[in-house]
Amino acid sequence: MNYFSRSKTTSTESLIIFVFCVIKLSLHLIADKNSGFQADEFLHIETGKHLAFGYMEFPPLIGFLAFLQNLFQSNSIYVHHLLTHLAGILIIIYVAKTTIELGGKEIAIMITLSSIIIGPGFGRSQQLFQPVVFSQLFWVLNFYNLTRFVKYLDKKSLWGLTLFTFLVFSVKYDALFFVFGATSLLLFKRTREALVQLFFWKNFLVVLLLLTPNMIWQYLHHWPALQMFNRLYETQLDRISRLETLGHVLIAINPITSLLVVLPGVIYLSKTRNRIFQQLGIAILL
Repeated sequence: MNYFSRSKTTSTESLIIFVFCVIKLSLHLIADKNSGFQADEFLHIETGKHLAFGYMEFPPLIGFLAFLQNLFQSNSIYVHHLLTHLAGILIIIYVAKTTIELGGKEIAIMITLSSIIIGPGFGRSQQLFQPVVFSQLFWVLNFYNLTRFVKYLDKKSLWGLTLFTFLVFSVKYDALFFVFGATSLLLFKRTREALVQLFFWKNFLVVLLLLTPNMIWQYLHHWPALQMFNRLYETQLDRISRLETLGHVLIAINPITSLLVVLPGVIYLSKTRNRIFQQLGIAILL
């Protein structure tokens, strides 16, 4: 298999993706019908009435998204989960597209998308109007563009990385972890030379420029995000063990997926000689 060739989606693969999108949306609509709002959602919905370049607990994009939903002037749970469900569908689509870029066919797509559908952590976090689901979406889109750049070394994928790095920073500060992982591009001669040839410092400056309003807001308000993180460590995070957190992650993914998909995937990435998988594996590890 030539992993460096351009990947195209077949009609069968498109049908599989469509079916999983329908399943995904149906499950969330059923959940909407049988539940109400989670408490934190009211905070995020309210930000749409108070647009700003920053908020104490999160970056500003959630406020803009809430503003768009508030234009409907409705208290319906379906309206306030509209963008959340759209994000969930896009996650399904781009996880599938990433699978295809990595050489996966129909069975690989079904296994991958089934892993999302049966993951309780994904079902819960992608149900609520909170920054989490949009952070997941932009991480997926970033990883899709990272995969394409490692394969093709093209300018389009690099600018895709630039755009979605800005967006993930605008919804959740855990974007720092993705950026740290993406530094793996500098560890390999092939991608490092491509970055230099494409003047990647321009992309870096664009992200900094786009993030400047939020940084100025944070500075003018004495860095409330850092104050919140410090407070969390004092009151909650100091009592959490890494082993316990890992256990919760495996449960959230679903133990079946953890044992049959994630673990074999990690083992494969640690042993493969394929350059694309090696580089992406190091990015994931970082």
